[in-house]
Amino acid sequence: MLTADDRSTPLTELATRLYGQIRATGLFLLANRPDQKAVPPECFHRIGFAREFLEVLSETIGLKFAPDEVPLLYHTHGWPAPDIAGYARPDGPVKPHHTVQSYMGSWALVWQGREDGSGSAGRITKAVLQVLHARGAGAAVRYLFDCARAGYLIDEDAVTHVLLLLGEAYQCSGTDADLVARVFPNGLPRSVSEWAEYDLSAADLSADEPARDVADLADVVIDYVDELHRTMTDVRSYGEWLTHQALGRPIFAAAFRALRNWFDPVPLSLRSYIDALEENLCDAGSTQLTIFRSSEGPAADFTATYAGPRAFTLLIRHAVTDEWRTRVRERAIVPCQILDAIAARSNAGLPAHWRRLPADLAAPFAFVVKRAPVWPVIYGREEPAPESGASPATQLIAIIRANETAPPDAQLARLRAFLESYPWNHFAHHELAIARDRAGNHTEALAAISDSIVLEPRNHLAWHSLAVVLANLGHETEARIAAVVCHALRSRADQSPAPA
Repeated sequence: MLTADDRSTPLTELATRLYGQIRATGLFLLANRPDQKAVPPECFHRIGFAREFLEVLSETIGLKFAPDEVPLLYHTHGWPAPDIAGYARPDGPVKPHHTVQSYMGSWALVWQGREDGSGSAGRITKAVLQVLHARGAGAAVRYLFDCARAGYLIDEDAVTHVLLLLGEAYQCSGTDADLVARVFPNGLPRSVSEWAEYDLSAADLSADEPARDVADLADVVIDYVDELHRTMTDVRSYGEWLTHQALGRPIFAAAFRALRNWFDPVPLSLRSYIDALEENLCDAGSTQLTIFRSSEGPAADFTATYAGPRAFTLLIRHAVTDEWRTRVRERAIVPCQILDAIAARSNAGLPAHWRRLPADLAAPFAFVVKRAPVWPVIYGREEPAPESGASPATQLIAIIRANETAPPDAQLARLRAFLESYPWNHFAHHELAIARDRAGNHTEALAAISDSIVLEPRNHLAWHSLAVVLANLGHETEARIAAVVCHALRSRADQSPAPA
């Protein structure tokens, strides 16, 4: 959660959603796109605007991370200072737009590693060793998992490689100091450039017999996995569930491999845990396994199947059938909010926010699933509605014209019905916001215009409407900021054609 002066405001809530959208974009792109060339330029344009918006809020209203969130900035600048190997101090100068830059840097390293065959483990290995030197092996494991959980490490093979290497080094050394000496036989690197260029192949990790039991390190892994499991069961929406599943998969994969490799034979007390961990790993493949089925009909307009053997759907069916309950009960991680809905004899339906993908994730999924620019997908221009044969754009224009002479209730009803079929159409959310604002429902108008902006952040008309709504709600400072963003976007639109 992002705040200003430790409080939440309409613009900080919008910034939080855009920040989460950036992280999700990286998650799903890196999992499904082999190289940067396959990513639509539109994707980076959106991220660039979101980063600029976060920077504007940092400079105007003091946007920052909430007090209970320690920002994790994955970088190597300033090594070998002990406080820097990726962590940022809670009172440090790290701002949200800084972490966006760090995200994009970590994505570039993954793509570069795939292209030249170097992989993406080298950088994180050195960062983990730096943390180990400063804080010990347990902290190094938590740091590795923190980087994955924050969205900087998407490659599960890299996370697994580093954890296995750390376990091997741990067992062949009697103390953490001995471990550091084995990895750096010629002494610790003394500068940033030495850290970057250090060849880890010089490490001496050979030992006839283990110098110490790896059980203590395994306990750190198990405690972290248990914490992650609790987080996943406490998620509050389908979008949050998908995101945490994607973030958790590299951690589950690394823990599963490490616990099996560190013990020979595997103690009886660990066997059932490792079996459950394998279930968690399968469960966390949210973009590789079809766990939930989609609904049928117009509401499934955005449902898509990823090419190849990996398939996933973007909507959960509205009717909770026996088949659906059985499939979900077989999974290891079931969110607490939908336990009643999947109970064997329950007639309870899914909460509304579990029935379809939220606006925040629509664009990231569009980039990955449709393999096309986001505009046609989000706006619904590709397929006509089955009822009328008219395109979504034609239908919406007809609704807008009809609403010019319709009473407020009828206007709202038409727009809500349209959004049931095309929930990711940002124009419709914008029109709904205008209708609600005219009816005096300013708070509901704010929710609708926020959805519109999250779906398409660079529509200057939406920012104008946001400024109007914020002014009506008494947020004068934030209304002026929205108006400035509107003016900047309009100026850019005058200089270049809009996407088509």
